[in-house]
Amino acid sequence: MNKFRIHKIIAVILIILLIAGCLSGCGSSAPSTANNNANTAPQGNSNASPSDSGNTVPSNTEKNEPKQEYKSGKDTAALLSEAEAYFYGAPGVKVDYSKAKELYTKALEKGSPLAAHMLAMLALADETESDWEKIMKEFDTLEQLAVLGAKDPAEKGDPESCIAMGMVAINTKEPKAGVRYLETAAKAEEPYSTMAMTALGELYQKAGTKEDYDIAAEWFKRAADSGSKRAVYSLAQHYYLNMNDQAKAVEWWKKAQDAGYDVWYSLASSYTLLMDYNAAAEAYQKGMEAGNNACAYGLGNLYYAGAGVEKNYTKALELYARYLKGRPSFEGKSHIDMNEKTIREYIDRMISSGAVDKNTVLSIMGNDFLNK
Repeated sequence: MNKFRIHKIIAVILIILLIAGCLSGCGSSAPSTANNNANTAPQGNSNASPSDSGNTVPSNTEKNEPKQEYKSGKDTAALLSEAEAYFYGAPGVKVDYSKAKELYTKALEKGSPLAAHMLAMLALADETESDWEKIMKEFDTLEQLAVLGAKDPAEKGDPESCIAMGMVAINTKEPKAGVRYLETAAKAEEPYSTMAMTALGELYQKAGTKEDYDIAAEWFKRAADSGSKRAVYSLAQHYYLNMNDQAKAVEWWKKAQDAGYDVWYSLASSYTLLMDYNAAAEAYQKGMEAGNNACAYGLGNLYYAGAGVEKNYTKALELYARYLKGRPSFEGKSHIDMNEKTIREYIDRMISSGAVDKNTVLSIMGNDFLNK
């Protein structure tokens, strides 16, 4: 086993130790509105609403209760909010782990246990051995600070530690162990409240039953209603991927657009699943005009199939060529572009059926396309 793998295993063990230590140190004192039975509902159709499920979303009455005050300092909260935008991405903000690490490090210097957890997550996500060696030298300090900060978070009114514990739990086989911590933080002041509500959506999403998905949607909606743009995007994605409710997905993709996200491709994909091909073609076209290159691939597929637009293989080829030219370069990485694989399959069908000839393909796609 190489040195990198050993470091990774050690880091995972430390994360497990972190949650074990904190669960024993603070879990018993944190109040919870969640069901005391940690077992999830069986898979299958369910007519139960989130309020019928045992694992509940607090009512509007609870939402309007006075916020707990946490004396971490406004500067720490601002650092965490900005770091979150770079960690997850946000409208006008591209994912930048280096910038996120810089901001979380500043928050860590102010004693933030949530920053400690996020720095650990950044370390686990990093693929370079040199960074692993560096972070492993600091990991004991990060872990000890996180454990120290997470003791009795509800009693201390410490939403940062509660959020950190909840997020650690999400990445375990028992994500619902984090419910009580996140529910405590959801009653705190901003920005911790919306952070916790969004994390609760992710937690129930991870839990994975139909009942849990309904609860996840409620938490995402509450976070969105409280101003979380990330929750708006997460809810649209949740309806699209997990709940397969494309009508709801369309509704929330549009809200994500209003929030500043470029979701033209996702919006068009939901329209396609609803078999509203005219709307899909319009969304792909607008997305392409706005600079979303993936929309060229989606629109090309519609021209290939003659769905929402008149079938036109030449137009499909032109759009495929535009997509392939504008996509990010994956040279030197073991990345397989499944879209390119699909494009090649469709072009093979065009040629074998006699719909287009090789010379037409080469003139549009480039002379070396068929030789790759």
